[in-house]
Formats: sequence, C-alpha cells, structure tokens
Amino acid sequence: MGGFDAPGDYANFKFLPNSRHYLVKVAATSGTKTYSLGIIQLVDGPDVRLEDILSVSVASLPAVDLNAAQSASLAQQWAEEAEDLAVTTGKYSALHHSAKSQASAADALASAQAAQAGDPPALSITMTGYTPVDVLTGSMADWSDGGVNMRMIQPSLSWYNEARPSGSWLGEAADETAARALTGAGTGDYYHNTTDGLFYSLDATSGETEIFRGARQGFPEEYAVVAEADRVIIFDVNDNNAMWMAFTAGTTTSIYVSAGNINAVTMVDGFMLVGTSGTASGLSAVHFLFDGAVLNQSTGHNQARDSWVTSLANRNSTGTAWITGQGFAGSAGIIQDDVNAVAITALPDAPINQTTGMPEPTIAVGTNGGTSVINNDGTVADSNDTNDHNSVAFLANSDLFFGRAGTDWVFRTSDYSTDGFASSISYQNTTIPSVNPSAAADQIQGMVSNVVLAWNTGLTHLKENSATLASGMVAYQTSDWFSGWLAGDILGAWLADTTVETLTASNIATHTFAGTGNLDGWAVASTATDNSGVDVLDVTTGGGSNSVATRTIAGLTVGQTYIVKFDRVLNTNTSAIFSTTSGGGSAYTTDSTGAFTFTATATSELFAMRANTSGVQVQFDNFSVDLADPDRSVKGNGLQVFGSLTKAVVATGADPGQTQFFQDFTISRSEVLAIL
Repeated sequence: MGGFDAPGDYANFKFLPNSRHYLVKVAATSGTKTYSLGIIQLVDGPDVRLEDILSVSVASLPAVDLNAAQSASLAQQWAEEAEDLAVTTGKYSALHHSAKSQASAADALASAQAAQAGDPPALSITMTGYTPVDVLTGSMADWSDGGVNMRMIQPSLSWYNEARPSGSWLGEAADETAARALTGAGTGDYYHNTTDGLFYSLDATSGETEIFRGARQGFPEEYAVVAEADRVIIFDVNDNNAMWMAFTAGTTTSIYVSAGNINAVTMVDGFMLVGTSGTASGLSAVHFLFDGAVLNQSTGHNQARDSWVTSLANRNSTGTAWITGQGFAGSAGIIQDDVNAVAITALPDAPINQTTGMPEPTIAVGTNGGTSVINNDGTVADSNDTNDHNSVAFLANSDLFFGRAGTDWVFRTSDYSTDGFASSISYQNTTIPSVNPSAAADQIQGMVSNVVLAWNTGLTHLKENSATLASGMVAYQTSDWFSGWLAGDILGAWLADTTVETLTASNIATHTFAGTGNLDGWAVASTATDNSGVDVLDVTTGGGSNSVATRTIAGLTVGQTYIVKFDRVLNTNTSAIFSTTSGGGSAYTTDSTGAFTFTATATSELFAMRANTSGVQVQFDNFSVDLADPDRSVKGNGLQVFGSLTKAVVATGADPGQTQFFQDFTISRSEVLAIL
C-alpha cells in the first residue's frame, strides 16, 4: 500500500472502504539492518501518517542487527509493556501480543495432544432454567488461528467496550430477593432469573437492571452457545457458565425473526449463524471480528439494519433503515427463508480473508425449500431436492450430509458447489446398513459431522465403508441402551443395556387348541364361521371381512419385550396374527411358522388373527407369548430365554453410550438361547 525508504520519510496509507479494523505490522530495513516498529491497531478513517501514530522519526531509531539481537522497538514501552496493560487506549505492546500468541499455541497443542490421547474433544456443561432449541460448545483454541486474531483485534470492537456489570456471576435465582440471599451477593453482581428467564444486575441496596452482557470483556476462551426460541445466549464456560452475551430476536434486531422461531445456531472462527423461520425469517450472520451482523434471505440478501450493521454493541437495538450489500453471508439469496438447520466449514483450499486472516467459510443452510450452500467465493448453490430439509452437516472429508424433514431419508454429496446439486448416496431404514431402526416411528431431527444422526427416538452413529457401502456400520443409542457397532446386514443385537439383572424364562400365554372345536378363549369374528377344528383353530372369514378371531392376553409388563410365535397350518400365505395395541405383527407370508417381537405399552394386549382376503379358511396352532430381551438391530427379533441368564456389566460404572458387554452367565439348561 505504501512505504518509506529514507530517514524522516513517511508514507500515507489509504484504507479500504467497508472495513472496520486493521492490524499493521511495521518494520524498516536498511542494508542488513532491520528496525522493528511493532504492531499497530487502527480503525477505519482518513489517510494515516506513521509519524502521527509513532511520534518518532526513523532517524531516531538505533541501527540494530536482528541477526545478532532480537527486535528493537520504536519505543521501549511499545515493545515491553506488560501483558494486558494498554500502551494507549485499546492498543497493546508487542510483548502482550506475543504472550497471547504463545498461550494460544500452548492451548492448541494441549488440545491436539488430548485428542490424540483419546480424550473427548467436546466441552461438558450443565445449565438449568433454559429451554434450548439448539446448543453448541466450542473453544477459541480450536479456531483456525487458535483465537490469536480475536485476542489482538477485540480491544477496538464495540462489543468489547460496551457497558458491563461491575460484579460477579451469581448463577440462577428465582427473583431479586433470592439473588441477594446468595452467598457473597452485592451491588453489580448479576444472575439469571429463572422465573422470567431474563438476566439482571443488582443495583445498590435494592432494585435490579436487565442486562445483555456479562462482566468478562473479551470473547470467552471456552464458550457455550444456547439458542432458545426467541434469543441466543453465549456463556463463559470458564466462569461457571456465566452469561457473556445475550441476543434478543426481533424484526429490527441482529437475530431476525418475527416471534419465537429460532431453529438452529452454529459458530466457527467468531462467525455465528442463526436460522429462523416464520413470516419474518432467514439466516442471521453475526461476525464478531467484523463487529457486525447481516441477514440473508431468498430475495433480500446481505442486508442489515443501520444500528447493528457495524456495531454489535447495538445488536438488540431498533434500527431505522435497511442497508444492503454488507457482505460475509453470500452474494446471492438462499433458496427459501424458513431456515431449519445450519452448518459451517472451512474447505482445504479456502481463500484467506485479508481482514480476519482466516479461511473463508462454506455454509450449508437447510430450509423448507431444500438446501442452499454459500460457497467460500460468495456464490450460492441450491439442491435439486426442494423438499423440507431440517438437518445439514459437513464431514471431515468436506462431504455434505442433509436430511429430509418428516422422513427417515438422509443424503450425502461431495459436489455441492454448483446450482441444482444432487445427492450421490442416500440412506434410510431399508438401506444396508440401516440408519434408522424404526422407520415407522422415527424421523430425522438433525445431524453432526462425525456422522451422528438424531431421530425423535434416539441417535444413529454411522461409520461408512467408502469401498462398499453395504459393509458400513451403524450404532444405535438412546438414553437407556447402546447397540454397539453393527456391521452391514446384521442379524441382531441383544443384551445392549446396562441393567444388571437375571433374565428368567417367562411364558405369558400358550394356546394349543387341544380337542375338537376348542377355541381356547379366542372370540371368532361375528362375520366368520367356526369350523370346529381338531387341535387347531379352524375359521373361515365372512363376506367383506378378513377378520378371523381375537383374544386379550394379560399379565404383561409395560416396557418389556415379548416374542409371539404361532403355526399356520392351512393357507399359510394368506394369514397372520397382529398385536393391535402395540402395533406389532407378522406380515402375510408363505412360511408355516410365524413370529414377531413387540414391546408392551399396557399390561394387556389385544391379538387379532386375520386373512388377507375375505371368504378364506385358515388354521392356527401353538400360539404363545414369552418374555424376550429386545433386539436393538433393525431386524427387531427378540431373544427368548430358556432357563435363566444373569447379566453383569463387565466394566464397573460403565455409562450408557459405551458398548456394553456382560458376563457371569448362569446356565440351567443345555439350550440357553433361541434366536428367532
């Protein structure tokens, strides 16, 4: 941009428009000599003269050979002022920035070492009194530059210098009285009111003031972001999960939504994205390093209210006008305004942003009209599938996963940079491996990048086999059990919970219809005919009906799994038995022996015999209901116990979510298990 080449000469620097902050590293060289002038922080403005900033001429600098000695500063204070002590307002010494960089490098190394050692990378937090719709945790050490740029630039940002409470975080309390009763509570301390959900700072003696910032000035080193229906809150994990910054949602604030329809949040490198839906909705993009926010919609993209476009201190303020063309959220609109899910990544070949020094992100946006991808060059590509998409995630290899709302369909593609992109691979309940063990009940709710798919009944961990997809593995997980890894077209997965118990054979009911015309308690349908079979139930369905007979079986335990077995003696390809209360049943088949597994939802269950058409004679025999251990695979075939089976967890204290194994089997019969 400019320079000087003689003592006393200075160059003027003209800064680019629409930028907010600059980091200038200045050095002068003469022959083999190098003069280090340190790091200067500047804000947007008119031409700047180095002489005015440094207040010293180059001629006054001693000639120092940096090959023999380390950097000589323009002035000792600029070089050696202690860490966190400003030389002038908002400006710090080279020593300060060096210390911050070293700390970041140390943190990044420790994080990498911990990951290599197998420690869980995610932060663990516990908070009460919130109703989240989406949550994420993160660390500045995991950002592209380890958080160095944020630490350097934030003293000149509006949110860094906005008003903050003078006291300490108190945690949760039901009201002001309860907050003041907490140990050590005093003037300026702040808390979360669990009655109205807001945050307050305690006034002197009595009274309180609603606040939207915590006491910490800089961006939290470790943070948790909680999106609720009508606000987004960032917490400082290292300060007992204190509220650090709160965003209120509205049609004039930086989180744009009409009312209570925030759906998703994600953040990387200080770039936070919030998806909303409803009559006023879209993708709200909040950039802490740019100190501003913009809104991306299908027709009005990259616009912002004049109040918060260049000042996040005004993030919750009411603006007076819209300003367009503000950048960092794509050069075109997303496919549809109702945003259900958001994901962000930095591709390996991503260009570097000259202001932040970080890679330009690629953003996936799942909407009610398909998925849009905002590429790192600002262009926007839309999927050819325009159904509702409620989940998106980037994989470690940069592939994109997206899921279709209201179904068990999930898709994957590696080519999403051009408009009309399609999936190259799809998964659902019927694929091998099956990503969903219960398609009738489960619908995709979300996903994360490693790949974990969230359903309305649990999680599916997917480990793909790139050479042969059918040889991939899945692991199903709920709050009560974990299946372990299941390969390909698995036969079954049993004993997958952590309950220490003894399973003992338990027959609930057995009907052999012994004798002539013995219905054994089954009630023949009113339109059907009892043929008085010998040692079988022999019934002919009536005209216009396929019902045969019904019976209620009692003695069940809610939540327990049972196996139903029966023989079809006549017309085996046209008859079946169903458990009508729990929805279990056997499909029509040519097999003479039928069996199915169901989980009791009541202490009694109504079973119905049926034919697939009317006027058909069918015969059933040897009906039985027995206790079983549930099959956690997609097959759903229960494991019937003969005799007894004692379960004990191998690893004492092992938690759900880890593969469980069992030992100490007590065998009372030579035939222990029967797998159907």
